[in-house]
Amino acid sequence: MSSRRGLTLIEVLAATVLLSMLAASCVPLLRLVMNDLRHQDEHFDLIELSRFVDEILAEPSEFYLDPDMFSESGEHTINWPESKIGTSVIMHRLISDDPKANHAWLNFSCNGKSVFRWIPVDNEDDQESQP
Repeated sequence: MSSRRGLTLIEVLAATVLLSMLAASCVPLLRLVMNDLRHQDEHFDLIELSRFVDEILAEPSEFYLDPDMFSESGEHTINWPESKIGTSVIMHRLISDDPKANHAWLNFSCNGKSVFRWIPVDNEDDQESQP
C-alpha cells in the first residue's frame, strides 16, 4: 500500500477553477450591495427629517418655536441645529376645503425631501383662517 502525501496537478487545477467560478458569481452581488449602500444615505436623510419633525411637534418650546405657528397658514422656516442634511426646514400648513375637518396637514420639506404630519384643529379656528 502506498500512501499519498500531496495533490495531483489535476486536483489543484480543478479546485482553482471552482474557486474562481465561485468568486466570479459573487461579483454582481457585491456590485448590487455597494450600489444599495450608496443610496442608503438618502434614506437616512428622510428618517432624520421625520425624527426632527416628530421632535418639533412633541416639544416646540425646545426649539424656541411658538406652538401657535402650526395653526397659522403660510410658510415658516425652522432652523435645524447640528444637521447633516440641511440648515433649515420649511413648513407649509395645508388648508382643507372641508369645513368639518378636524385636522390639518403640515408639510415639512428640506433638500427636496418632504414629510407630512397631521395635527388636530378646532373647526372654528380653521374656518376663520379660510378666505
